[in-house]
Amino acid sequence: IPQVSFTGNATVALTDAGKHYYSTLSTANTLTIPNNSSVAFATGTAINIVNQGTGNILVNAASGVTLYLAGNSTSGNRIVTTYGVATIQKVASDTWFLVGVGLT
Repeated sequence: IPQVSFTGNATVALTDAGKHYYSTLSTANTLTIPNNSSVAFATGTAINIVNQGTGNILVNAASGVTLYLAGNSTSGNRIVTTYGVATIQKVASDTWFLVGVGLT
């Protein structure tokens, strides 16, 4: 899976589909999932997140985006903690699921 170096706050882009963000940062940063009207990812798009840094990564759903934690009906932003690994997957126009370990 090709790597995208996570160097600070970022918004996922079409070119990130099928890739993974890799962080070794010591500060907390945000990875934002844009709404479909801004970036029209294909349904089924998956992006991985690997956090080897000591700073957490906030996975932020932009306005209009619903982000569900797999196995939980509650939507909202989530945190990938140190040594956490997660995948976000688009299942509908502005609906994404997040699954992995080291999530809060």
